[in-house]
Amino acid sequence: MKQIAIWAMGMVVVLGVTSGCRPTQLGQNYGESYSTGLRAQISHPERVGNADPAAAMDGEAASSAVGTYRKTFEPRSVVAAPQSMIKNQ
Repeated sequence: MKQIAIWAMGMVVVLGVTSGCRPTQLGQNYGESYSTGLRAQISHPERVGNADPAAAMDGEAASSAVGTYRKTFEPRSVVAAPQSMIKNQ
């Protein structure tokens, strides 16, 4: 009886392991949704091969723009309200 139980458990393990090893069959249109989504994000397909997309902005202007952008993250000083605006209690 014990041998039959061990044999049955072994067969269950063998069948379980080998059933997951079948090769996966991918559909003929596999990856089509990715390609379609990527193409939908390109608003001007004729500009995809443009090797110099930022020709209109020179380095000095870009540096100034980045500097101004970074200043927005600096902590600001708190200005106290004038005494005339505070109600006396």
